[in-house]
Amino acid sequence: MRQDSSKVFSIVRTYLDSGATLSGNDEAIMLCPNPDHQDRRRSNCSINLRKQVWHCFSCGDGGSLHKALRYAKQYSVNVPSVSPMVALEEQEEDVVLDKRLLAAYEYYADPWIEAGFNADLLDDHNIGYDIHNHRITIPLFNKDGDLIGISGRATRRGQEPRYKIYKSELGKFAPYDYSPKTHSHLWRFNQCNQLDGPILVVEGFKAALWAVQCGYKKTVALCGASMTQQQTRLLIAHDKPVILMLDSDEAGRRGTQNCGIRLCRAGLAVTVVDYGYPAPDDIPSDEFLYVLTNNQKEFNTL
Repeated sequence: MRQDSSKVFSIVRTYLDSGATLSGNDEAIMLCPNPDHQDRRRSNCSINLRKQVWHCFSCGDGGSLHKALRYAKQYSVNVPSVSPMVALEEQEEDVVLDKRLLAAYEYYADPWIEAGFNADLLDDHNIGYDIHNHRITIPLFNKDGDLIGISGRATRRGQEPRYKIYKSELGKFAPYDYSPKTHSHLWRFNQCNQLDGPILVVEGFKAALWAVQCGYKKTVALCGASMTQQQTRLLIAHDKPVILMLDSDEAGRRGTQNCGIRLCRAGLAVTVVDYGYPAPDDIPSDEFLYVLTNNQKEFNTL
Protein backbone atom coordinates (compact mmCIF):
# COMPACT_ATOMS: atom_id res chain seq x y z
CA MET A 1 0.00 0.00 0.00
CA ARG A 2 1.21 3.51 -0.84
CA GLN A 3 2.29 5.74 2.04
CA ASP A 4 -0.53 8.23 1.42
CA SER A 5 -3.09 5.42 1.26
CA SER A 6 -1.76 4.06 4.53
CA LYS A 7 -2.17 7.50 6.13
CA VAL A 8 -5.72 7.79 4.84
CA PHE A 9 -6.56 4.32 6.15
CA SER A 10 -5.22 5.37 9.56
CA ILE A 11 -7.47 8.44 9.47
CA VAL A 12 -10.47 6.27 8.59
CA ARG A 13 -9.73 3.90 11.48
CA THR A 14 -9.11 6.75 13.94
CA TYR A 15 -11.94 9.16 13.14
CA LEU A 16 -14.59 7.28 11.14
CA ASP A 17 -14.68 3.56 11.89
CA SER A 18 -12.21 1.71 14.11
CA GLY A 19 -13.35 -1.55 12.55
CA ALA A 20 -12.68 -0.57 8.94
CA THR A 21 -10.78 -3.24 6.99
CA LEU A 22 -8.76 -3.34 3.80
CA SER A 23 -10.41 -4.98 0.79
CA GLY A 24 -7.64 -4.32 -1.75
CA ASN A 25 -4.39 -2.41 -2.23
CA ASP A 26 -6.11 0.98 -2.12
CA GLU A 27 -9.60 0.02 -1.04
CA ALA A 28 -11.26 -0.39 2.35
CA ILE A 29 -14.75 -1.10 3.64
CA MET A 30 -16.20 0.84 6.53
CA LEU A 31 -19.45 1.85 8.19
CA CYS A 32 -21.33 4.51 6.25
CA PRO A 33 -20.33 7.89 7.75
CA ASN A 34 -23.74 9.46 7.07
CA PRO A 35 -25.24 9.94 10.57
CA ASP A 36 -28.77 9.49 9.18
CA HIS A 37 -27.92 6.03 7.85
CA GLN A 38 -28.29 3.38 10.53
CA ASP A 39 -27.21 0.34 8.47
CA ARG A 40 -24.31 -1.25 10.37
CA ARG A 41 -23.00 -3.48 7.59
CA ARG A 42 -19.53 -2.48 6.44
CA SER A 43 -19.86 -4.45 3.22
CA ASN A 44 -22.14 -1.73 1.83
CA CYS A 45 -19.67 1.17 2.07
CA SER A 46 -16.25 1.36 0.43
CA ILE A 47 -13.56 4.02 0.20
CA ASN A 48 -10.79 4.44 -2.34
CA LEU A 49 -7.86 5.40 -0.13
CA ARG A 50 -5.80 6.77 -2.99
CA LYS A 51 -8.52 9.04 -4.40
CA GLN A 52 -10.02 9.69 -0.94
CA VAL A 53 -13.52 9.06 -2.27
CA TRP A 54 -16.16 6.88 -0.59
CA HIS A 55 -19.53 5.49 -1.66
CA CYS A 56 -22.31 3.71 0.22
CA PHE A 57 -24.19 1.25 -1.97
CA SER A 58 -27.02 1.02 0.55
CA CYS A 59 -28.07 4.65 1.07
CA GLY A 60 -26.47 6.05 -2.09
CA ASP A 61 -24.46 8.71 -0.28
CA GLY A 62 -20.80 9.33 -1.00
CA GLY A 63 -18.17 11.94 -1.63
CA SER A 64 -14.78 13.06 -0.44
CA LEU A 65 -12.96 12.06 2.72
CA HIS A 66 -13.43 15.65 3.91
CA LYS A 67 -17.22 15.20 3.64
CA ALA A 68 -17.05 12.01 5.73
CA LEU A 69 -14.97 13.81 8.36
CA ARG A 70 -17.51 16.63 8.47
CA TYR A 71 -20.22 14.05 9.13
CA ALA A 72 -18.11 12.86 12.07
CA LYS A 73 -17.64 16.48 13.23
CA GLN A 74 -13.89 16.18 12.71
CA TYR A 75 -12.99 19.50 11.14
CA SER A 76 -9.28 19.83 11.90
CA VAL A 77 -7.88 16.50 10.69
CA ASN A 78 -4.80 16.90 8.49
CA VAL A 79 -5.60 14.92 5.32
CA PRO A 80 -2.87 14.14 2.73
CA SER A 81 -3.32 16.07 -0.50
CA VAL A 82 -4.51 14.16 -3.56
CA SER A 83 -2.08 14.16 -6.47
CA PRO A 84 -3.28 16.05 -9.55
CA MET A 85 -2.51 12.89 -11.54
CA VAL A 86 -5.21 11.05 -9.59
CA ALA A 87 -7.77 13.67 -10.60
CA LEU A 88 -6.71 13.30 -14.22
CA GLU A 89 -7.50 9.57 -14.08
CA GLU A 90 -11.20 10.45 -14.37
CA GLN A 91 -10.47 11.62 -17.92
CA GLU A 92 -8.58 8.50 -18.95
CA GLU A 93 -10.09 5.88 -21.20
CA ASP A 94 -11.21 2.52 -19.87
CA VAL A 95 -8.62 -0.20 -19.48
CA VAL A 96 -9.97 -3.05 -21.59
CA LEU A 97 -9.52 -6.62 -20.39
CA ASP A 98 -9.19 -9.73 -22.53
CA LYS A 99 -12.59 -11.45 -22.69
CA ARG A 100 -10.80 -14.79 -22.52
CA LEU A 101 -10.49 -14.08 -18.79
CA LEU A 102 -14.13 -15.13 -18.44
CA ALA A 103 -13.19 -18.71 -19.34
CA ALA A 104 -11.85 -19.09 -15.81
CA TYR A 105 -15.38 -18.70 -14.43
CA GLU A 106 -17.32 -20.94 -16.80
CA TYR A 107 -19.21 -22.68 -14.02
CA TYR A 108 -22.93 -22.48 -13.29
CA ALA A 109 -23.93 -19.79 -10.80
CA ASP A 110 -26.01 -22.31 -8.85
CA PRO A 111 -27.19 -19.89 -6.12
CA TRP A 112 -28.90 -17.71 -8.72
CA ILE A 113 -30.25 -20.69 -10.64
CA GLU A 114 -31.74 -21.97 -7.39
CA ALA A 115 -33.24 -18.50 -6.88
CA GLY A 116 -35.18 -18.91 -10.13
CA PHE A 117 -32.89 -17.52 -12.82
CA ASN A 118 -32.71 -19.31 -16.15
CA ALA A 119 -29.31 -20.92 -16.82
CA ASP A 120 -29.41 -19.86 -20.48
CA LEU A 121 -30.04 -16.24 -19.47
CA LEU A 122 -27.03 -16.34 -17.16
CA ASP A 123 -24.94 -17.83 -19.95
CA ASP A 124 -26.06 -15.07 -22.32
CA HIS A 125 -24.70 -12.54 -19.82
CA ASN A 126 -21.51 -14.55 -19.11
CA ILE A 127 -22.53 -14.91 -15.47
CA GLY A 128 -20.23 -17.52 -13.93
CA TYR A 129 -18.82 -18.78 -10.69
CA ASP A 130 -15.40 -18.36 -9.09
CA ILE A 131 -14.71 -21.71 -7.42
CA HIS A 132 -11.63 -20.36 -5.61
CA ASN A 133 -13.19 -17.29 -4.04
CA HIS A 134 -16.75 -18.65 -3.84
CA ARG A 135 -18.27 -15.73 -5.70
CA ILE A 136 -20.73 -15.36 -8.54
CA THR A 137 -18.92 -13.46 -11.30
CA ILE A 138 -20.61 -10.72 -13.31
CA PRO A 139 -18.69 -9.21 -16.26
CA LEU A 140 -18.83 -5.43 -16.62
CA PHE A 141 -18.85 -3.99 -20.14
CA ASN A 142 -18.73 -0.41 -21.36
CA LYS A 143 -21.19 0.96 -23.92
CA ASP A 144 -19.04 -0.40 -26.76
CA GLY A 145 -19.08 -3.94 -25.37
CA ASP A 146 -15.49 -3.95 -24.11
CA LEU A 147 -14.81 -5.91 -20.93
CA ILE A 148 -13.67 -3.37 -18.33
CA GLY A 149 -14.14 -5.30 -15.10
CA ILE A 150 -15.49 -8.32 -13.25
CA SER A 151 -17.64 -8.10 -10.15
CA GLY A 152 -17.68 -10.98 -7.66
CA ARG A 153 -20.82 -11.49 -5.59
CA ALA A 154 -20.37 -13.23 -2.22
CA THR A 155 -22.22 -16.53 -1.75
CA ARG A 156 -21.23 -17.48 1.81
CA ARG A 157 -22.48 -16.18 5.13
CA GLY A 158 -20.20 -13.51 6.59
CA GLN A 159 -18.27 -13.11 3.33
CA GLU A 160 -17.31 -9.47 2.79
CA PRO A 161 -17.58 -7.33 0.87
CA ARG A 162 -20.83 -8.54 -0.64
CA TYR A 163 -19.79 -7.24 -4.07
CA LYS A 164 -16.14 -6.91 -5.00
CA ILE A 165 -14.53 -5.57 -8.16
CA TYR A 166 -11.81 -8.07 -9.06
CA LYS A 167 -8.26 -6.72 -9.13
CA SER A 168 -5.70 -8.97 -7.46
CA GLU A 169 -7.90 -11.95 -8.41
CA LEU A 170 -7.04 -11.31 -12.06
CA GLY A 171 -3.34 -11.80 -11.42
CA LYS A 172 -1.05 -11.10 -14.35
CA PHE A 173 -4.02 -10.61 -16.67
CA ALA A 174 -4.76 -7.14 -15.26
CA PRO A 175 -2.42 -4.17 -15.81
CA TYR A 176 -0.43 -2.86 -12.87
CA ASP A 177 -2.49 -0.56 -10.64
CA TYR A 178 -5.64 -1.57 -12.52
CA SER A 179 -8.60 0.46 -11.26
CA PRO A 180 -11.76 0.06 -13.37
CA LYS A 181 -14.22 2.97 -13.50
CA THR A 182 -17.27 0.77 -13.04
CA HIS A 183 -19.54 3.61 -11.90
CA SER A 184 -18.98 5.40 -15.20
CA HIS A 185 -21.16 2.79 -16.91
CA LEU A 186 -24.63 1.28 -16.84
CA TRP A 187 -24.66 -2.50 -16.64
CA ARG A 188 -26.25 -4.01 -19.79
CA PHE A 189 -26.30 -0.67 -21.62
CA ASN A 190 -24.21 -2.22 -24.38
CA GLN A 191 -26.96 -4.82 -24.92
CA CYS A 192 -29.90 -2.45 -25.13
CA ASN A 193 -28.74 0.97 -26.33
CA GLN A 194 -29.92 0.11 -29.83
CA LEU A 195 -33.38 -1.10 -28.74
CA ASP A 196 -36.48 1.03 -29.16
CA GLY A 197 -38.71 2.19 -26.34
CA PRO A 198 -38.18 3.46 -22.79
CA ILE A 199 -35.16 2.24 -20.87
CA LEU A 200 -35.80 0.65 -17.48
CA VAL A 201 -33.29 1.60 -14.78
CA VAL A 202 -32.90 -0.58 -11.68
CA GLU A 203 -30.28 -0.78 -8.93
CA GLY A 204 -28.50 -4.12 -9.16
CA PHE A 205 -27.49 -7.03 -11.36
CA LYS A 206 -30.18 -9.40 -10.07
CA ALA A 207 -32.97 -6.88 -10.54
CA ALA A 208 -31.86 -6.21 -14.11
CA LEU A 209 -31.59 -9.90 -14.95
CA TRP A 210 -35.00 -10.57 -13.43
CA ALA A 211 -36.59 -7.81 -15.54
CA VAL A 212 -35.01 -9.27 -18.67
CA GLN A 213 -36.11 -12.81 -17.79
CA CYS A 214 -39.65 -11.55 -17.20
CA GLY A 215 -39.75 -10.01 -20.67
CA TYR A 216 -38.44 -6.44 -20.47
CA LYS A 217 -35.22 -6.61 -22.44
CA LYS A 218 -34.28 -2.94 -22.35
CA THR A 219 -33.10 -2.88 -18.73
CA VAL A 220 -29.91 -1.46 -17.21
CA ALA A 221 -28.50 -1.38 -13.67
CA LEU A 222 -26.86 1.48 -11.79
CA CYS A 223 -24.97 -0.93 -9.50
CA GLY A 224 -26.14 1.14 -6.55
CA ALA A 225 -28.95 3.44 -5.43
CA SER A 226 -27.35 6.60 -6.82
CA MET A 227 -26.62 7.74 -10.35
CA THR A 228 -23.22 9.14 -11.27
CA GLN A 229 -22.67 12.04 -13.64
CA GLN A 230 -21.24 9.66 -16.24
CA GLN A 231 -24.31 7.41 -16.05
CA THR A 232 -26.55 10.45 -16.35
CA ARG A 233 -24.68 11.50 -19.48
CA LEU A 234 -25.22 8.05 -21.03
CA LEU A 235 -28.99 8.30 -20.55
CA ILE A 236 -29.10 11.89 -21.79
CA ALA A 237 -27.17 10.91 -24.93
CA HIS A 238 -29.49 7.92 -25.40
CA ASP A 239 -32.39 10.43 -25.46
CA LYS A 240 -35.21 7.98 -24.73
CA PRO A 241 -37.84 7.98 -21.95
CA VAL A 242 -36.60 6.53 -18.67
CA ILE A 243 -38.49 4.27 -16.26
CA LEU A 244 -37.07 4.27 -12.72
CA MET A 245 -37.65 1.10 -10.70
CA LEU A 246 -35.16 1.24 -7.86
CA ASP A 247 -35.58 -0.72 -4.62
CA SER A 248 -38.41 0.23 -2.29
CA ASP A 249 -36.23 0.99 0.75
CA GLU A 250 -35.24 4.45 1.95
CA ALA A 251 -32.04 4.46 -0.11
CA GLY A 252 -34.00 3.51 -3.21
CA ARG A 253 -36.55 6.26 -2.65
CA ARG A 254 -33.82 8.84 -2.22
CA GLY A 255 -32.04 7.51 -5.28
CA THR A 256 -35.24 7.70 -7.31
CA GLN A 257 -35.71 11.31 -6.33
CA ASN A 258 -32.14 12.27 -7.19
CA CYS A 259 -32.13 10.36 -10.49
CA GLY A 260 -35.49 11.78 -11.51
CA ILE A 261 -34.43 15.35 -10.84
CA ARG A 262 -31.23 14.97 -12.84
CA LEU A 263 -32.95 13.38 -15.83
CA CYS A 264 -35.95 15.71 -15.87
CA ARG A 265 -33.66 18.73 -15.78
CA ALA A 266 -31.98 17.30 -18.87
CA GLY A 267 -35.34 17.21 -20.63
CA LEU A 268 -36.00 13.47 -20.52
CA ALA A 269 -39.43 11.99 -19.88
CA VAL A 270 -39.23 10.09 -16.59
CA THR A 271 -41.73 7.74 -14.98
CA VAL A 272 -41.46 5.88 -11.69
CA VAL A 273 -42.84 2.41 -10.92
CA ASP A 274 -44.76 2.28 -7.63
CA TYR A 275 -44.74 -1.37 -6.56
CA GLY A 276 -45.32 -3.22 -3.30
CA TYR A 277 -42.25 -5.44 -3.14
CA PRO A 278 -38.79 -4.81 -1.60
CA ALA A 279 -37.00 -5.01 -4.97
CA PRO A 280 -37.88 -5.76 -8.61
CA ASP A 281 -36.48 -9.30 -8.37
CA ASP A 282 -38.98 -10.02 -5.57
CA ILE A 283 -41.93 -9.58 -7.95
CA PRO A 284 -43.31 -12.96 -9.16
CA SER A 285 -42.42 -13.54 -12.80
CA ASP A 286 -46.06 -13.84 -13.89
CA GLU A 287 -46.82 -10.42 -12.35
CA PHE A 288 -43.74 -8.45 -13.36
CA LEU A 289 -44.83 -6.99 -16.70
CA TYR A 290 -48.29 -6.16 -15.33
CA VAL A 291 -46.76 -4.34 -12.36
CA LEU A 292 -44.28 -2.53 -14.61
CA THR A 293 -46.92 -1.49 -17.13
CA ASN A 294 -49.75 -0.50 -14.81
CA ASN A 295 -47.96 1.18 -11.90
CA GLN A 296 -46.01 3.96 -13.60
CA LYS A 297 -46.38 7.60 -12.58
CA GLU A 298 -44.82 10.65 -14.13
CA PHE A 299 -41.93 11.75 -11.97
CA ASN A 300 -43.16 15.31 -11.55
CA THR A 301 -46.46 14.07 -10.07
CA LEU A 302 -44.76 12.32 -7.10
